[in-house]
Amino acid sequence: RFRRLVRAAGLPRLSLHGLRHTAATLLMSAGENPEVVRQRLGHQNVSTTLGMYVHAMPDDMRRGAERLAGMIDGFAT
Repeated sequence: RFRRLVRAAGLPRLSLHGLRHTAATLLMSAGENPEVVRQRLGHQNVSTTLGMYVHAMPDDMRRGAERLAGMIDGFAT
């Protein structure tokens, strides 16, 4: 039934698992709290969610690297 609905909507071929992954990636990319995403997905631990979806948080990764660089620069001066 799901495949028929996807086809009728003119969407590219997508599995239920793919839809779940897409929803989680979009939530993480939008800055949703990882704990909220974890609960929605039903993961036991937030570390599982973060391990799977850290790629969807490039801005957070960049900001973290910049903060660390700033701290290191502060020690060097």
